[in-house]
Amino acid sequence: MNDRYGHQVGDEYLNQVALRMKRQIRPGDLLARLGGDEFAVIVTRVRKRTDVEEVAQRLKASFQPPVTVDGHSLSGSVSLGVALYPEDGGTDDQLLTAADGAMYAVKKLKDQR
Repeated sequence: MNDRYGHQVGDEYLNQVALRMKRQIRPGDLLARLGGDEFAVIVTRVRKRTDVEEVAQRLKASFQPPVTVDGHSLSGSVSLGVALYPEDGGTDDQLLTAADGAMYAVKKLKDQR
């Protein structure tokens, strides 16, 4: 989007999508922008993996419908990876690495289809 519409439009798109994502997480969960178009969500009070998968599905849905910025209808998508403490890592870095690995594994499966 930055290349086509400029950084101001790209930044506003990210701001609007971040607000949508924030509305999809539960009280006590945390949404953080790591940089560029990369975000992390810390989901608290998890009893089973499906708790996190439900939040992930709501986050994916937050990219629909398109976002309108400066008269442009902008559509985006999301790639998600899930990591659980302590099964997938014991530190922040380990969990982020595991989530990245999970995300790339899903992307690879999609590319093979």
